[in-house]
Amino acid sequence: MLAEPRDVRRDTARLASFLQECLTLGNLRGFKYFETFLRGREELVLCTRGKRRLEPWTLMPPAVLARTHSRHIHHPQLTSETIPLSPSDENLLKHHEPIIFLFTGYSRYKCPYIYLRSQHEHLVLQEEEESQQPRGSTSSSFFDQPLTLKTDTAWRRHENVGLWQMVCEVLTIVLDPKPVNPLEIDFQYLDSLPLEEAVFLTGGLIHFLQEIWLQAEPSTPLAAAGKSTELEGFSFDSHILFVVYEDIKSMQNRHLANMYEYTARKDEP
Repeated sequence: MLAEPRDVRRDTARLASFLQECLTLGNLRGFKYFETFLRGREELVLCTRGKRRLEPWTLMPPAVLARTHSRHIHHPQLTSETIPLSPSDENLLKHHEPIIFLFTGYSRYKCPYIYLRSQHEHLVLQEEEESQQPRGSTSSSFFDQPLTLKTDTAWRRHENVGLWQMVCEVLTIVLDPKPVNPLEIDFQYLDSLPLEEAVFLTGGLIHFLQEIWLQAEPSTPLAAAGKSTELEGFSFDSHILFVVYEDIKSMQNRHLANMYEYTARKDEP
């Protein structure tokens, strides 16, 4: 059954907005727990920078494993012929230590999908042992299957979920200890940059953090900092909003100081 033209236009517009978020984040640097880069118009690669969880069964919660392997229940519109397989990339596989995720917004599927692109031996290990299958028998097929997380599932239910919330979810799952603010800025990195580069980067980071603040649930005031809140299907600590706000203020002060210094240098004879 073909989708209604109105639904197609709506999904196309939402995907375009998601891809714009990917473009913005893919061009930014300076985050403490991750780094990103673009791999084409429809793909964003995220590499973790913090210490990963060591126990195989904690890389992804059992519920995520179960939902991922029973994907036809959660994605009844997709068949084995139409499930969006992630393209393999040998260059990504060379990175053994970071946990690598691939965020995609393929126009064919009209929605985001998130793939795990490294550390599969830790993720698949428990599933293989529980099913008593030979080790490695499911690794290949699992490697190409998208994860089913709370945030991207909520996105497909037409809830207002941003890319930043998907990033927060995967980082809180895989990093140990769980970061208080997955989007924390690495100010030491910013201080190490040449002045001109720092001016541009701080401006971009301020814009990104301000967009997060504007997208966040309006009913979550600063007074609620430290309380767990359901935000569009993803339970997170609303303290994130407070520290994001503090980072915005710090970044604005730093940006103005850099601008004044840059202007003063330009005016020197």
